[in-house]
Parts: sequence; C-alpha cells; structure tokens
Amino acid sequence: MKIPLLAALAVAVAGCATVDAASQPTVPVPMSVVPPGRPGQNPSAAGEVLWAGLAQVQTPRRATFDDWLVSGPDVKVGRRPDGMWSGTFFGRPVTLSTSIGQISGSGIDLAVERNGAVTRITGSVFGAPVGFDVSISRVNGVAGGNSFDLSRQGPGQYDSPAGMLTLRGAASNNAAPMPQAALALLAALLR
Repeated sequence: MKIPLLAALAVAVAGCATVDAASQPTVPVPMSVVPPGRPGQNPSAAGEVLWAGLAQVQTPRRATFDDWLVSGPDVKVGRRPDGMWSGTFFGRPVTLSTSIGQISGSGIDLAVERNGAVTRITGSVFGAPVGFDVSISRVNGVAGGNSFDLSRQGPGQYDSPAGMLTLRGAASNNAAPMPQAALALLAALLR
C-alpha cells in the first residue's frame, strides 16, 4: 500500500513543478496513519527541523520526529494507539486530534494545505498567529512574534539575515508526514 501512495505523490509533485502554483487548487493535507505496532516500534519517517539564529543570542532550536513522536526542548508529543497525539508543547499539556488538513485541540488550531508544491500551515497556537508557506525555494510567513522570509541555500537549507532553517530527512520534502512535520516546524520557529 505504501508503494502506490508514494508513486502517486511523486507523480503529483512532479506534475505540480511544471504548472504555476496560482492555477493549482488548494487541498487539505492528509495526516499520517497510525503505523502497525506500538509506540517506539518501527519508527520510519524520521525527520529533523533546526533553527539557528545568526546572532547566536539563543541556543539553536531543534525538533525531531518519527511515526510515533515529536521531540525537542519545547515539544514532547507522542501518538497514542487511538491516533490522538498527547504530551507537552511549550510547557503546556496538549491532546491533539487530526483529520485531513486539520490539527486541533488544547489551544492549537491549525490547517495544513497544499497549493501545488507549496505546503501552507495557518491558524493559531495558544493564541499566537501562525501562517507560513514551505516550498523548495523558500519558507516565509509568521509564527507568533517571528516573521521570516528564508531563501533556499541548498538541499533542506534556508536562510535570511536572521538565521538558518535546516530540514533533514522526512522534513525536507513536500510529502513530509503530518502532523509531525508541522509540529516540529512550529517547535523550531514559534516564539
């Protein structure tokens, strides 16, 4: 089942690359399904998001994820066997439910959509506005008090005078698993 889905995603992404994104419909992003086994078993879709401010005033912010867990200094949210996600996000307890294009619960309300080759994350986290786009060429928008416009510098690397965002593994492509990639991005970018 995974091979046909991956092939369909690859064809869809390749087709979107040649068509103007403005002419593409905006579609909700499917959330990843509960994998077989139990938490901690069979982690496969591993990724990492790292934000390093160029002023070096703050410690770099990092979040990693796999099929079962999103983890970093400001996030520790795990998938339960029933498909819900629970843990802590910026020191607050959260329980999140997901549905196609939606992550919601405990002060977090997000929409995750694709428009061509652009993934758009909008909504709010504990009252802070969130609205940013991720594409192969740039990452731009707002996450709480941070606004950013980062240009691609190499595979999975985006920077601006403010800092550098590095996306590794499953976080570095348009088919990144959700809600994991969205939560990891927020853990690194939200301030």
